[in-house]
Amino acid sequence: MLRAFVLPTAVRRVAQIDAAGGHPLPFSNGGAGRTNGVGALKYQFDLLERDHYDATIGTVSIPMLGSRGLRSSLLCDGCYAPPGEARFATRDTAGDRAPHRDALAAIVAFFTVPIMGVKPERAERSIPEAERVMAFLASAPPPAFPGAIDVALAGRGRILFDARCASCHGRYADGPPPCQPLSFPNRLVPQAEMNTDAARWQAIDAPLAARLERGTFGRHVDVAGTGGYVAAILSGLWATARTFTTARCRPCGTSCTRRSGRCDSSWAGTRSITSGSGSPGRPAPTACTDIPPALHRGARPRSTTRVRPDSRTGGTSASSKR
Repeated sequence: MLRAFVLPTAVRRVAQIDAAGGHPLPFSNGGAGRTNGVGALKYQFDLLERDHYDATIGTVSIPMLGSRGLRSSLLCDGCYAPPGEARFATRDTAGDRAPHRDALAAIVAFFTVPIMGVKPERAERSIPEAERVMAFLASAPPPAFPGAIDVALAGRGRILFDARCASCHGRYADGPPPCQPLSFPNRLVPQAEMNTDAARWQAIDAPLAARLERGTFGRHVDVAGTGGYVAAILSGLWATARTFTTARCRPCGTSCTRRSGRCDSSWAGTRSITSGSGSPGRPAPTACTDIPPALHRGARPRSTTRVRPDSRTGGTSASSKR
């Protein structure tokens, strides 16, 4: 029924809407490997006008879901926290235990409201199932990177990572990959410090927070606009869809972004980039020339991402192959 009728009918209908210049939904869902859960949630709660298209691109990449017990709150801005628990607190593997995971599972159960369109009351009845899922994920290792790894180069990169990146992205075990996370700081980086795209955290606005705090949702989820982002747990990151995010550059203390000053030291996720005025022996970049084409807005996601350690950035250099 699904393959023979429902999916073909949906494909034809979406094609008709696209040909007429319309949109299947009143919000953007981002593309393959990404999601706009906040837009879907507002749609379910009638906080979006049905006849008006919201062009806000508040989409995020779907992460590898292991090690969620190291999060003190959920989503990229930490907007959902278990009631009564600290929203931003360092957690380690010793604290990744059932009581905390079950509190997170209660939040996860409500993800079915925007994803599956169920009522909050039905989502609440799914909490025991979400608890079993979270217990399984606690023992699920990150997928091993399928490509070749230069161990010596990775070792030099780790020294830089521990010095410049671990305070936001956490600390990881020594040994052969995939490296298991040991602790995660759950540090909120405010917008003024990060200077990156604010669309996602701004989507958690006052009308949505007020609506979620009422009734069933509010019994299990403490909702708040946070004004910034929490860095990602990096285990299995190679297998997730790319998003255009930036990190504060520790050597120069400024944000290395396409729209602000650049420095020679780092830009998380790609090769090093230079300051707007250039640097000795290196010309200043123009437009997006220092950003790989696969990271440009609208670029088609690749099925396989190859990432190699970059000793210049303390992060990675990324390229793609189908």
